[in-house]
Amino acid sequence: MTQEEIYQRLTELFCKTFKREGLVITADTSAADIPEWTSLTYMNLVFEIEQAFGFTVKLKDMMSWQKVGDMVQTINKKVNGN
Repeated sequence: MTQEEIYQRLTELFCKTFKREGLVITADTSAADIPEWTSLTYMNLVFEIEQAFGFTVKLKDMMSWQKVGDMVQTINKKVNGN
């Protein structure tokens, strides 16, 4: 799976989780950029990521995610072994 494909899938998950059509995410997108991002919606997003990409997100990974780019790095490692 390419990074572009990961971003495309994450964009779908963000739109679904935060109930915002047309939401654009980049590597620098963070919780500060999305008003709907609360601790509860974050946990929902993590669940959606686990379901979509087929792995369990470890707490240490989740705690290290400051921006979407951090999520993409973890997903890339888990999905592609990179």
